Amino acid sequence: MMYQIIWSEKADLQYRKTLVFWNEHTGSSTYSEKIILEVEKREALISSNPLVGRIHNYRNVRRINFLKYFSLIYQIIEDQVYIIAFWDGRRNPKELKI
Repeated sequence: MMYQIIWSEKADLQYRKTLVFWNEHTGSSTYSEKIILEVEKREALISSNPLVGRIHNYRNVRRINFLKYFSLIYQIIEDQVYIIAFWDGRRNPKELKI
């Protein structure tokens, strides 16, 4: 069974801001394209096996890491996976509001 992936507005905004930052910071889209590719891989993995992510500090919330610093934080509700945060682990963890 494949689970439907749904991004929250907050997670989508965090994701887009990260891509813009890396485009501006490096003057190239190469690293942003790498992030996009890795996100697509994680979406496919979560869609087919939503329990793959580690349980996060909050009940019923999981996280899957990639590219050393980034994480998708998500919840499973019935046959859907809700991505509730796109997180850069170099940020202050107190800023992560779930």
